[in-house]
Amino acid sequence: MIRSSEMKWKKIYGWSIIGILFLSILSSMESFTNEVKIEFWTDEQCKHFHKTFGHHWVKRMTSMDLHARGVKSGEEYMRKLIEEGCMSWSIRERSILRERIGEIEKWLQLNREIVRVKWGIDVEKMEKIPWRLMKMGRVYENGLPHTREEGQVISLSEDFVSGRGEMDQLKTLLHERVHIYQKVYGREVEEYLRGQGIERLGRDSLYYFPRRIL
Repeated sequence: MIRSSEMKWKKIYGWSIIGILFLSILSSMESFTNEVKIEFWTDEQCKHFHKTFGHHWVKRMTSMDLHARGVKSGEEYMRKLIEEGCMSWSIRERSILRERIGEIEKWLQLNREIVRVKWGIDVEKMEKIPWRLMKMGRVYENGLPHTREEGQVISLSEDFVSGRGEMDQLKTLLHERVHIYQKVYGREVEEYLRGQGIERLGRDSLYYFPRRIL
C-alpha cells in the first residue's frame, strides 16, 4: 500500500515537472511574440489613412495610370478605394499572419550577419519598426502587395492569406518588410548601394544600375 502510494506521488511529481517545462516553453514563445509589434489595421483605419495621405501619390498619376485603373480622375480612384477597398482582418487571418511573421523574425535573427552583408540591413534596427498590415480589395492596385511610406504600412490583398501558399506568403512579407526598411533608412541604404557600385537613376526612381555602366 505504501509502495503504491509512493508510485502515485512520483507520477504526480513527474507530470508536474513536465507541466512546468511545457508552460515555460509557452511563456518563452509568447515573450518572443510580444517583442514583435504587429498592427492589423481595421477598415476604418484604412479609410482614415487614404483620406489623409492618398492625395500625395494619386496626384502623381498620369492619364495612363488612371486608365489602367479604370477611372477618369484621382478623386474617383480615391473614392473607390475608400468605399469599396478597405477591409478588416479576420481572426483566422491575423493568426496565420502572426505565425508567418514569427517565422520571418526568427530567420532574420539567425541570419542577421548574412542579411547585413548581402542586403545592407541592420536587423536590430529593422525589428524596432512595427509591422503594419492593411487589407485591401482588388480595386486597390489590382491586389498587388506593396508598401506606403506614409504610415510605413504594407498593403496586402483580400485573398493574400486564403489564395497563397505558405512559402509565397513568407517571401512576399519579407520582400515588403525590406521595402519598409529601405524607406525608413533610405540614406543608409543608398550609401550601402553606392558601396556596391550601384546608384539611383533619379530622385523618384527605385531603379539602380552599376555605376560603371553609366
